[in-house]
Amino acid sequence: MRPAQDEDIDAVGTLLGQAFAGDSYTRVLFGNVDDAADRASDFFSHEIRTQYLPFGAVDIAEINGQLAGVALWTRPDHPSGILHELRTLPGYLRRLGCRAPRAMISGWQSAKHHPPFPHWYLYLLGVSPDFQGRGIGGALLDYRLACFGPNDAAYLEATTPGSARLYARYGFVSLGEVPLTQGRTMLGMWRPAQPGPQPKD
Repeated sequence: MRPAQDEDIDAVGTLLGQAFAGDSYTRVLFGNVDDAADRASDFFSHEIRTQYLPFGAVDIAEINGQLAGVALWTRPDHPSGILHELRTLPGYLRRLGCRAPRAMISGWQSAKHHPPFPHWYLYLLGVSPDFQGRGIGGALLDYRLACFGPNDAAYLEATTPGSARLYARYGFVSLGEVPLTQGRTMLGMWRPAQPGPQPKD
């Protein structure tokens, strides 16, 4: 396990594009297209470069030097607001084209369901198809959660029943469905802060 560097961006984007090519979130972004994996790879690389490396955490899992999995987190103190969104908008428009309004609406709907308390946000956790079923997702969760302090809570949206079961094993509880578009939904999940033992008087 290690944090990603600038030179990892393209490889991480490619892994996420392959892992999420058929995911409901990716279909909202690009529709049912043959080159969904390539489009998603470029899109996620852009997000890593402009959002997650500078303002979040990008955790990498490697096995024998091969990229096996990655997790993208937003920090509780990440920049937000209309000015930040405007600075990143041109890159999204170039990649999403006419589907940008739908993607933006989906993003706003998701943001409305985030808990109104400071928290880490797990945006994506992806495992290479070559390494699935080997505990990589759990190892990535262990790596980041071990860095949390006693006041650090976390939120995420699970897009499949299998991922929801994984997150539940790590203390995430359901907050209910989060709408995307065209009837698709995700499951919002919250992990409260885990304060340690209190000192005795």
